[in-house]
Amino acid sequence: MEDKIDEGGFEIIYVTGQNERSSTTTIPDKLTTTQIHIANQCDNIKELLISKNKDYGNSFAETINVFTNLNPIEQINVRLDDKLKRMLNEGEKIFNEDTELDFIGYLILRRVLREG
Repeated sequence: MEDKIDEGGFEIIYVTGQNERSSTTTIPDKLTTTQIHIANQCDNIKELLISKNKDYGNSFAETINVFTNLNPIEQINVRLDDKLKRMLNEGEKIFNEDTELDFIGYLILRRVLREG
């Protein structure tokens, strides 16, 4: 079920499913600079995940299990381990932002699977 609420000039959409808790959030009319940066980063991740989902469909949830019989959450956990290892190996001097964004994206997809 989808609810739209207008608070302080922002349209907030709450989607509730079987395992989700409905909540209300008040967003102030004026955001601090840090809050704007947080919102921008969240928007960037959202756009990345939606774009990849358009390209690849729900492959993260609908696995074909050719090489493994792990369930989708366990498969995402393996990907998270791989991304974390990559971030640790790269170090700060050759840090790859794509790896970090992929890591954050996999965490979100993991939550989608758990709540879906």
